[in-house]
Amino acid sequence: MGIVKIEAGKVVQKWANIRPQPERIETDPDGNKTVIPAKSALEVFADEYGVSGPEYVEADQTPGMLFDGVNFTAPVPVVAPITDADRVLSPPQFAFLLALTGFDEVWSALETNIKTTDRAQFASLRAERARTRFRLDRTLAIVALFRTAAAAIAPGIDLSEAAIRAAWAQAEAFTGANTGAIV
Repeated sequence: MGIVKIEAGKVVQKWANIRPQPERIETDPDGNKTVIPAKSALEVFADEYGVSGPEYVEADQTPGMLFDGVNFTAPVPVVAPITDADRVLSPPQFAFLLALTGFDEVWSALETNIKTTDRAQFASLRAERARTRFRLDRTLAIVALFRTAAAAIAPGIDLSEAAIRAAWAQAEAFTGANTGAIV
């Protein structure tokens, strides 16, 4: 058993013969028994060397690691994929998206058209636009819900999922007006 320190995906230091300690029972001079809990090799290492952290790894617990081998390979971190729910715009970025796609005019026209015919739908549409953060998955669902009505209002505006996604990527990069460019 050994401990390795990994930085930037590479092993930078090794410690050999760091062994876990099994649970044991110690008896004091008066006959009182105390259970000493088991310790992993990492806990033993932390006690002995006074260091710990996620960069320290038990060598024999990592698939593909050869502790003393020449062909040592560090574990590859698992990164969760970014979902549409993770892609969030601020209100200024969302305003940029609406203006870029032309959906700002469509949204306003939708609100005007449904204000007298469906007050609940009008209220929900108004509330959606007042959010403090805007998720891509939610925006795509709203556009899909009103796609037919939006096409009737502004047939020349492309509100396809592909167009929304492309504009979303631009809006994510938008940090404010500078010289008219995305900065």
